[in-house]
Amino acid sequence: MNRTYDIETRVSTTIVSVSGDFALSNPSMFSIIAELSTQPLERIIISLEHCTRCDTSALIMLVRAHKMMKHANLLVVIPENSQCRRVFEITGLVKLLQIVPTLESALRHETVAA
Repeated sequence: MNRTYDIETRVSTTIVSVSGDFALSNPSMFSIIAELSTQPLERIIISLEHCTRCDTSALIMLVRAHKMMKHANLLVVIPENSQCRRVFEITGLVKLLQIVPTLESALRHETVAA
């Protein structure tokens, strides 16, 4: 099975970039994001810029990570016209999570107290 994510750390920000399906079929990615949510990071960015599909398990995992965050802001990168963006809009998660359209905008985003 090909790895469908990359992890990069920049100072106190960790970026998890997802490619392909963001789904339960990739349990290691869910473990990594759950582990990151307990780390003393300033910001965690989940980039779905190259994600082709999100299933409900991915949405649930992001909500859980958001609730578990004690020290970090969670930003989710989803391009404006992507299929994943429509899923987040339909479910109302655009109101709960901090959604930005590009990785560059996430990196420029000011950290807000959690």
